[in-house]
Amino acid sequence: MVAALRQAGFDVVGTDIAEGVDFLHQASPADIGAIITNPPYVLAREFIERALAVEGNRIVAMLLRTDYDHAASRAHLFAECPVFAKKVVLTKRIRWFEDFEGSPSFNHCWMIWDRQHRGPPTLAYAKGIALSEYAPLSRQPRRCVQATPKSARLDR
Repeated sequence: MVAALRQAGFDVVGTDIAEGVDFLHQASPADIGAIITNPPYVLAREFIERALAVEGNRIVAMLLRTDYDHAASRAHLFAECPVFAKKVVLTKRIRWFEDFEGSPSFNHCWMIWDRQHRGPPTLAYAKGIALSEYAPLSRQPRRCVQATPKSARLDR
């Protein structure tokens, strides 16, 4: 994810718990326009809440199972959250390991929060390549990407 965003022209700060940096407990760098990650399922709520609490951050994008927004205990992150902007369903299941020979068993989507969003959230469908085809994310546990476009910072 870090390499793909850099190639697209973003300044990227990538963190990984395997390298001793825990997103849930680190101080956030200044001037972050977006936080993009595939949180561990059991810590997804904490990752979302932490990302939404980062001062000055406009966009939060989390790669989650498509049914993650169904739980009543998470309504404050979705139905009751005015900055929840979009659910982008991946129409191709993610293959987390290159050498995995079976069929992937879960459907995933990008959940996107945008501080400039107004109105109800939208639903979209991503066609084509699933993100992990760029780089298998499971080999990078608890990776968190924080990005800002090089050419212009996002409005806050």
